[in-house]
Amino acid sequence: MLSELYLRNYLFVQEERLSFGKGMTVITGETGAGKSILVGAISLIFGDTNAAIEAWDKAQPIYLEASFDVSQNRELQVVLGDNGWEPEPELILARNINPQGKSQYFLGGRKISLSLIRELKPLLIDSHHQRDQQKLLNGDYQLKLL
Repeated sequence: MLSELYLRNYLFVQEERLSFGKGMTVITGETGAGKSILVGAISLIFGDTNAAIEAWDKAQPIYLEASFDVSQNRELQVVLGDNGWEPEPELILARNINPQGKSQYFLGGRKISLSLIRELKPLLIDSHHQRDQQKLLNGDYQLKLL
């Protein structure tokens, strides 16, 4: 479960730390309120290349960090153990993007590969986007599901 999100120098956000309580969190707001900024930041942490990568201050790096409560996530603990990580109740993933656009990924403050980040993603988040259900009308997508 996502417990905290930290953004520094990302889009219109100079610096912000958001904490989420236990249970379901709903983020609502008018168009332009910044909901997509949060979703984009989470996507970037997991290696997405389609989200906007633009710095508040173009001379400084973008730093994005997400903390997860993984104490009940047994499958994740196994994958981490297989990759040499000791089980911990909190997992902190981060991405640093320098002004030239080069990225570094971190797990618990230690540098890791993008492939490990992508392996962890389905064990930590399940993203659904506006109009996802429209894929069901696509014949190729229907075959993929079957």
